[in-house]
Amino acid sequence: MGDPRAVGVLLKFLDSHLKELRLPAIIGLAWNRARVALEPLERMETDDPDPDVRREAQVAIEEILRDFPNLRSMLKNHKPILLTRENVIMDSESTIANLQPLTDEHRQFLVARLPRLLALRYKAVPLFREAHDALVIAVPADPEFERPVEALERVTGCAIELRGWPLNKIYERLLTFYEWGDDDWVQFSPELTDAALCEIAEIVLEGIAPEAPHSPLPDCSDSIELIQSFLSQCVQRRALSAVLEGDGEERTFTVTLNLRGGEREELEPPPPHLRERFIRALKMIADCEEQVNEAGQLVGRGSIRTNNARMDKPFVAVVRCETMDEHCIMAIEFVDLEAN
Repeated sequence: MGDPRAVGVLLKFLDSHLKELRLPAIIGLAWNRARVALEPLERMETDDPDPDVRREAQVAIEEILRDFPNLRSMLKNHKPILLTRENVIMDSESTIANLQPLTDEHRQFLVARLPRLLALRYKAVPLFREAHDALVIAVPADPEFERPVEALERVTGCAIELRGWPLNKIYERLLTFYEWGDDDWVQFSPELTDAALCEIAEIVLEGIAPEAPHSPLPDCSDSIELIQSFLSQCVQRRALSAVLEGDGEERTFTVTLNLRGGEREELEPPPPHLRERFIRALKMIADCEEQVNEAGQLVGRGSIRTNNARMDKPFVAVVRCETMDEHCIMAIEFVDLEAN
């Protein structure tokens, strides 16, 4: 129950000759964040004859140091550990409620490592960065939920330490930690790992629905909706190619589909405040590698590939980008895989 009066009683059981008493005493001291237990726990981590007790003492020390990080320097023989799926720390309601607010810089660092789109996929939210550069991430405490530490390490590019939270607290943090609709995966694209980019592309392309395209481009609220609406309409109309051209100004941004039989169809462009992000997001999904050509223009080449189950056949969109006189031109050529 986190009652500090238990600490003195629990300390006595650390000397028990029974492993069955030493283990729960260690767990109780860790739960109480009992700093007075650090010294005896360090001795047990080193000298206890039972390996389970030694391991539990090591874990307990790390739990206590979360509330008293400055005491780490007094420990001489303790071996720091990252707590993984086998040792998820279950945070109490009071620990969750007392989580310290982050600085803007710290928050941006966390969002850049785990954008909202991936946090939703894994039902995981970043809490803070430890002194040893591990990311502390909350996952559902219910053991029925997967604790994807390896996947999170892959997409964030960081060592991961997991905390167990009630699912409703995970969702509350998702709502308060991220700025909904801000396309953070586009904003922080230079800092994303290749694995994160790959998973984001997969999530976005799963939403292509040619039989029922999303809202028209002007009604979209973020880059994900724009990409899914645009590609859905391209596929539905069996466009041979598409050209997006603009410099960010409302009067110059155009979206044109080149249809079979030489017909052209101009789509109403997306809202002005989303146009630059729309282009950047498409380039990310297409993995366009930018380089400067002989004329000094910034160019890019890439492709969008999907085997979306909603589509009657897969497609590849070959993407070409060019920037000239602050004017961005993006051409997308759809390649019919069955015909090639």
